[in-house]
Amino acid sequence: MQSPDSGPQPDEVDLIVTAWREQRPDLDVSPLEILSRLSRVARHLDAVRAQAFRNHQLDSWEFDVLAALRRVGSPFALSPGCAGQQHPRHEWHHDHAC
Repeated sequence: MQSPDSGPQPDEVDLIVTAWREQRPDLDVSPLEILSRLSRVARHLDAVRAQAFRNHQLDSWEFDVLAALRRVGSPFALSPGCAGQQHPRHEWHHDHAC
């Protein structure tokens, strides 16, 4: 266990950034400190999400359809055109007339 005064322990990203700074001090590699960590978190979340889908025998598109139906409420039905508009990348509002 580390003492409170020692600060955070360096992780793999810190080591990569340090190596870049040593080899190319002329480059600003500070974005790597955030972007590399975000990329690692995204990969982890993708793996966890994929496992959750496998645990329930779902493909991601099947989850998207079920989630769209659940979001619209009772009677949990949509026409194919409205279901396409329910995709998470599309903006859709409950008062939208489909």
